Amino acid sequence: MIVKSLELINFRNLKKEKVEFLKGINFLYGNNGSGKTSIAEGIYYLSSMRSFRTSKENLLINQESDYFQILAEICNNFEKNKLIITYDSKGKHIFLNGNKISKISELFHLINCLYFIPKDTEFFKGPPKIRRNFINMNISKIDTEYLKLLMNYEKLLKSRSDIFKKEKLDYRLINILTNQMIEISYKIYQKRKKYIEQLNTVLPTVFNKIVGKTYGNIHFKYLSFIDNKLNYKEIAKAKYQESLEEDKIKKITTIGIHKEDYALFIDDNNIGLYGSQGENRLAILSLKLSPYYLIDNNKPIVILDDVLSELDNNNQNNLLNLINEFEQVFITSTTKISNKNINCNYFKLEKGKINFEGGNYE
Repeated sequence: MIVKSLELINFRNLKKEKVEFLKGINFLYGNNGSGKTSIAEGIYYLSSMRSFRTSKENLLINQESDYFQILAEICNNFEKNKLIITYDSKGKHIFLNGNKISKISELFHLINCLYFIPKDTEFFKGPPKIRRNFINMNISKIDTEYLKLLMNYEKLLKSRSDIFKKEKLDYRLINILTNQMIEISYKIYQKRKKYIEQLNTVLPTVFNKIVGKTYGNIHFKYLSFIDNKLNYKEIAKAKYQESLEEDKIKKITTIGIHKEDYALFIDDNNIGLYGSQGENRLAILSLKLSPYYLIDNNKPIVILDDVLSELDNNNQNNLLNLINEFEQVFITSTTKISNKNINCNYFKLEKGKINFEGGNYE
């Protein structure tokens, strides 16, 4: 899939900019504050209906306006879709090919984006929610049932946790909700387990290509609160019973798939705990690009925001060689790269204006 055209109106520091993109690497460069990351952010918004920089959507609106709008043409195999998203004081308004969309989930599989941004360097050191969101997003993009399971689990979780806030507890209802959560949790566990196994078939190759050498046994590990396929439900029931007193004290559900975590290891060393800053950056970058190889059709769009500045020349070249065959990539940088072996479409941004400078494609 590719984003063929993008128009951003009152989005961040961009008043009204329209640009047509091409297949391959689209290289956006310019000074800090020129708008290059806003372009990347707008592209990602098409995929998730949210920003990778902030959870407050009103911050995406240009300071001189009271709304923002994104218009895009997306090509998916031989299918073209026109998407219009408007956000104002009344909320989000979405139109796909002229038809109003009421549920964001209806758009979830229209476009898929993988991204790396500067703050991802804290991916392994930050809270578990960061890593759960990464896995949940990537599985949901290829498995429609998984997203429904997550949504149903969240509803049950809220209902169960709300019971503990009441003066008199309904233990019968707690038991019913717990059993329903366990049934869904087991399905989610199986899907997460399978996805991590698939991810680990491609992760070492991606990592070694970026590093430029074989660098130990790298693998991503699923730290499930129950890791037992045969007796999952029985163990889960016992664990929920054991945690009941703590749940009552804290007035929440203290265990479950909503608390699970993941970690990345090189040999037996946990990168988040023992890896150097350089190892962390390369490992996170490799992990974030690996899902690209798990999708056969409609390859994801890849966004790399300011990824080159912290890599040495060898790692830069290795990364560029890796993504040179990707269907569509967006790279932002303060400086223009010059590499005759890498095909790029160059876009220069100055003061919120974007100009296509051409490319070095043959």
